[in-house]
Amino acid sequence: MGAAYPLLVSIPHGGDTIPPEVTDIVNITGRDIFYDGDALTREIYGFGTRVDAVIETPIARAIVDVNRAYGDRAPANPDGVVKTVTTDGTPVYREETF
Repeated sequence: MGAAYPLLVSIPHGGDTIPPEVTDIVNITGRDIFYDGDALTREIYGFGTRVDAVIETPIARAIVDVNRAYGDRAPANPDGVVKTVTTDGTPVYREETF
C-alpha cells in the first residue's frame, strides 16, 4: 500500500462506552446509546493507516458530545456538550444524581 491520504477524519459520535466514573449513576441502556449516537461510524469510517489522522472518542454521545461548542450546555441545552437527556428525551442520569 502507498502513502496515506492527506485527510483528517473526524468521528465525533461513534463511541459506545460509558466512562467508569459515571457508570453507577447513569439511567441509560445500550439501546439508548445506540440510538443517540451514530452507530457503527467507527467501522464505516475506520480508514486506519490509509489516512493521515483520525479523531474519535470511545465515549458515547449520550454522555458527552465532543463537537459541541463549550457554552452549549445544560441547563440552557440539556442536549449540549454534557448530556442530561438523550435525543429522545430519556434522562441520562438517575433522578437523584443532580
